[in-house]
Amino acid sequence: SRPLAFLALWAAGLAVLAPILGTAFALAAGAAVVMILARRAVRTPPVPRRDPHWDRFRRGIVPNAAGITAIAVLTNADVITARLVLHGRSAGLFAAASAIGQGLFLVPQVYTTLVLPRIAQRTSVGRGSASLAAIGVATTLATGIAFAVLARPLGVIVMRLTYGSAFDGAGRVLPFYAGAMAFMGCVIVLLYQQLGRRDFRYSWWLLGVAGIQVAVLATVARSTSVIIAVDLACALLAIVIHELLARGTGERLIDGLRRSA
Repeated sequence: SRPLAFLALWAAGLAVLAPILGTAFALAAGAAVVMILARRAVRTPPVPRRDPHWDRFRRGIVPNAAGITAIAVLTNADVITARLVLHGRSAGLFAAASAIGQGLFLVPQVYTTLVLPRIAQRTSVGRGSASLAAIGVATTLATGIAFAVLARPLGVIVMRLTYGSAFDGAGRVLPFYAGAMAFMGCVIVLLYQQLGRRDFRYSWWLLGVAGIQVAVLATVARSTSVIIAVDLACALLAIVIHELLARGTGERLIDGLRRSA
């Protein structure tokens, strides 16, 4: 509904407000649909506060928030750094490439939304979820690599159509940024795998990786290539940490790849 709302509001003459009001309309429409679909659940009596399910939910709030906060930092600190340390034009080109490249996160976000209940269900009956994580990682990487390959010849065209010819330079940054974000998308999949298993150690480790990213960016980031390299290095570090934490549990990414194969 968002594009239709954009067009209607733009036709009504609300040029600047059209994106804001169009997004608000789409969110309200989505909330209304959810309430209609969940109307029976809304009328269900709440879970008693002494119920073990409530206690498990309460204990998981802070670790969940820590992991999601870590992802937010890992995927946004680079743009903030670019704004602070790069020349005005270079910062704008980096921000434009980031706006397009982070569209890759739709793949892991949609995938984890679909499989998170299945991961939790498998965990509750003592089954592994590594194969589900492996499929998500493979899908995310395949999409990211395809995007980066296509962005080599088409990146400048995409930026010109989106932002105008002044942003042609962002098209040359886009393939490399997309490659780094593909690995960052894999980290999103792995985080939600661990949250679904109620193993919250990875959330805290990711928060540490986010702190490392901020510290390194503040220390050495002086060019676009260095910022992208730091993003990639932090994503790879987070993947390695996942494999080390899951060692001996059968929940490593490599275990899931073996089972899927």
